[in-house]
Amino acid sequence: MSRIIRLALGLFPVLFAAACSSGLSGQQASPEPPLTVEWTAPATEFPLSLPQDAMQPWEEVARDASAIDAGSEFTAGRDWFMASPAGVSENGEAARIEAAAGESSYGIWRVPLAGNEPGTLSIDANLLESSQGDPSEYYLAVANYGTGRWDWQGPFTDSHVRLSLAESLVDGGSFLSSANSIFVTVLVSNGNSLDVVGLGLNAYDDTDTEAPPQVTGLAATPVSGGLELQWNPVVADDLAGYIIFHSGKDFINPVSAGVKRVDYLEGSTRQLLSGLIDPTFIRIAALDHSGNMGPTSELLEASPLEGDALTTTLLTDIVSGQLNSVATLTASGADSYDWDTNGDGIFDISGDTSGEATADTSATGIIRPRVRATGSAGEAVALGAVSLIITGNSRPLASATASPQSGQAPLDVTFTGTAEDGEDDIEALSFAWDFDGDGIYEADTDTLTPDPQNYTNPGIYNVKLRVTDSQGASDVDTVSVLVQEPDAPANELPTAMLQFDENSGDAPLTVNFSAFGSVDPDGNIVEYAWDWDGDGLYDAVGESTNASHVYTEPGIFTMRLRVEDNDGGRDTTTLEITVNVAGNLPPSAVLDSDKTTSYAPFEINFDASASMDSDGSIVKYEWDFDGDGGYEESGEGAAASYVYPVHGRYIASLRVTDDKGAQATDSFVINLPSEYPTYGGNPQRLSPWNGTQSNSQKWFYPTGGDIRSSAAIASDGTIYICSYDGKLYALDPLGNKLWDYDGGAATESTPVIGPDGSIFFGNYNGNVIRVDSDGNMIWTHSGPSFISSAMSISDAGVVYVAMNDDLRAINPDGSLYWTYSTGGDVRAASAIGKDGTIYFGSNDNHLYALRPDGSLKWKYDSNGVIQTIPAIAPDGRIIIGESLGDVTALNQDGSISWSYSSGADQITSTPAVSADGRICIGTSDPVGGRLLCLDADGSFLWEYSLNDPVWGPAMFGADGIAYSGCSDNLVYAINPDGTLNWSFNTGGFMQESGPVIGPDGTVYIGTFNNRLYAIGD
Repeated sequence: MSRIIRLALGLFPVLFAAACSSGLSGQQASPEPPLTVEWTAPATEFPLSLPQDAMQPWEEVARDASAIDAGSEFTAGRDWFMASPAGVSENGEAARIEAAAGESSYGIWRVPLAGNEPGTLSIDANLLESSQGDPSEYYLAVANYGTGRWDWQGPFTDSHVRLSLAESLVDGGSFLSSANSIFVTVLVSNGNSLDVVGLGLNAYDDTDTEAPPQVTGLAATPVSGGLELQWNPVVADDLAGYIIFHSGKDFINPVSAGVKRVDYLEGSTRQLLSGLIDPTFIRIAALDHSGNMGPTSELLEASPLEGDALTTTLLTDIVSGQLNSVATLTASGADSYDWDTNGDGIFDISGDTSGEATADTSATGIIRPRVRATGSAGEAVALGAVSLIITGNSRPLASATASPQSGQAPLDVTFTGTAEDGEDDIEALSFAWDFDGDGIYEADTDTLTPDPQNYTNPGIYNVKLRVTDSQGASDVDTVSVLVQEPDAPANELPTAMLQFDENSGDAPLTVNFSAFGSVDPDGNIVEYAWDWDGDGLYDAVGESTNASHVYTEPGIFTMRLRVEDNDGGRDTTTLEITVNVAGNLPPSAVLDSDKTTSYAPFEINFDASASMDSDGSIVKYEWDFDGDGGYEESGEGAAASYVYPVHGRYIASLRVTDDKGAQATDSFVINLPSEYPTYGGNPQRLSPWNGTQSNSQKWFYPTGGDIRSSAAIASDGTIYICSYDGKLYALDPLGNKLWDYDGGAATESTPVIGPDGSIFFGNYNGNVIRVDSDGNMIWTHSGPSFISSAMSISDAGVVYVAMNDDLRAINPDGSLYWTYSTGGDVRAASAIGKDGTIYFGSNDNHLYALRPDGSLKWKYDSNGVIQTIPAIAPDGRIIIGESLGDVTALNQDGSISWSYSSGADQITSTPAVSADGRICIGTSDPVGGRLLCLDADGSFLWEYSLNDPVWGPAMFGADGIAYSGCSDNLVYAINPDGTLNWSFNTGGFMQESGPVIGPDGTVYIGTFNNRLYAIGD
């Protein structure tokens, strides 16, 4: 977002009465005064059409409220109306405009002038060095609504330029928009750059015919390559500046042939006319804001000295500041410097050789410090100046937000603003919104909470909030809204319908098929494809709805019809066809297994030994483990096994073939829940993978806040982690961010992954948020209190989450299923047993066991609060850590199996259980902490002493190594015998964050220093 500040104009005096010195402002002097040229902005970058204008809301109340006095108006550089897409930025109260090589950048300013035509335009610009090392140059343009085009002038290499606009008005031009504003453009190109400090306009008076007095006292000092001119100031209230005429011959009429003029007005009484060789004749005339020119001065003849003009650079370290700010002026390129530190025309420091001075910032307004630089012999001279804005009133601070910031049209967006001011209360501030980014603020938007806006047209809208204080100082904050093209209506897929006359019989078997009845709801079907035997290859493709095939071999064939519509949408349907050998009875297929559901990855052993053939024998068994239609294994054996690596729903199929070629099939469904349906992946906190044997850092990813939870690992290796900045992050195994989702409030909830791959997490707003694997929100469930724990997800997709004293069950669609209330805070996640029982602890000193419908099965009376997640051992026993230091194993009926007193002050670490039943849990001791390991029967095995308490959960690798993070900033890997395998210093505190293991063995852990670490080879 960008920020634009409009200054309190009442702070400034009559700016054009101040002297505008010639020469450089922040860059070296130009050897030749610039002349007006015909020039056209690049059509590809500059908007050639004139800006559309309208009254601003505050102008409808007081149209001339921003005038400095009755005839002048100043606009700070950073108060631009619009700008090029790149190259314009804020620098204090100035606008910095920078153009890359071969490119152009510009700013456009909108200046109200109380309904008057402008007579004089003034610009204060601190020039910067171009990319070629030369003085930067720039162009000026004023929108001429009388001719319908921009009036361009330039290029200029002077920092203070005044232009008279009166001649264009006399010729029939008009610089007033429909809302009586004047638009001015400053443009740089091809590596040039400058700071636009401000623009000034003075009003034109067509009734004024009185010219200013004659200029007197003109004198010239010859310098190398030029003449240093000085004259007496002309006293006139409407003085615009001075016109300098010069020629190589004597002249009386300043518009005579051969007479040149510096084609901008000099605002001071000093000018360095450079680039001269021969004797030069000079006259000067005063010009007022209405274009009236006074009599020319007496003719002056002078000859320049030999040599080149001096090249001097003048820079300022700031372009704006408060009263008495320190502003350092630095000059270079000469031997001696005279300084005018406040721009009043008097050089108050003479003969300085350091090249450095401090500007006088004791008064508010725009000041123009100057320098007169001379070479060692005193003959080479250069003049330079810079501009600074000094204010006495601090500006307010505006901040705008939009929700959402992007989406498809039509898009409803809610905007919210905040405002601060160092002097005013919020009630004294006024507000205005520009919802379409055209620079015109909408009426009746004096609020920080405007009505929602509906965007129907795609595009980028730079929405602005303007905050103005009681002194007229203002700040503008911009928030961009991206409105995308709506998706084209989705193609509705066709529906394949298959008819047949036979689907079983003896070989050879002729089957006639018809696709009549297949339909496409939003188009027509253009192709029918026929796969006779289900091998995935379509044997016949065409436009006919009828087909026929002869099956010559015995077997069971899955015939497949595929239809395709005119938009490429497809649908398929299948038919099983059984072809027998004449007189042969088909076999029977019977498929069995040792289990049909578990947590992936896991191995299932299949058994087909009950299959039989009544009049022969089975000669082949074929196994389709995942239901994709392809048989992964085949042979003569009646047994097979398969490892399912990821969650999902699978159909396992068996096909048997007898000795005469007849076949039979059998199948059943296998349900594999998510790989991370609960904290740590499963109720044991046992990883299916071995952890790394290395303590090397692979990478870390910085989030925007503390990490107070553990990561979740998807089957493809994607890492999901929540941060206290309110975001859920998705990272790939290399540490690259795939996406993030901002939940709108701080979160210390460990994410979990549902059966369909969607991710669930909670936050301090009390929201349970479900997003898909691409980071798109599916639904949000709002609860009564903040959520600090992980959730657990059942095989049926029901989500269990702790809120206040309750455990809530949320349906897969986000609706509330049931709520169970306890007598104390429920601070930790639940664990789900194989039979669906939900186990969780409460601060009311109980462990609860609930049935899936939310009814109480039993509760265990503990000797202290239970703030950790129960672990479930392979034999079904429930392992808990109790706050007073006991580790307890409960049977599935709630009775105590065993209890071990650890001697710890408390236990707030969640236990983990290894494949062989060993328990690892962390303790908080009077001094430091321990990792404690017990046998499956509760017997002590070993302990590993640590410098600080262990608050987070433990984790076992598949090889039995235990992993834990400690509040001493270290991650520990402990061998099965209790010896240290490795440790890793994260440099950050770990409280509730525990280690998890990825498929490649990488160990991931988050810390309070806003980092997720990846540890491994």
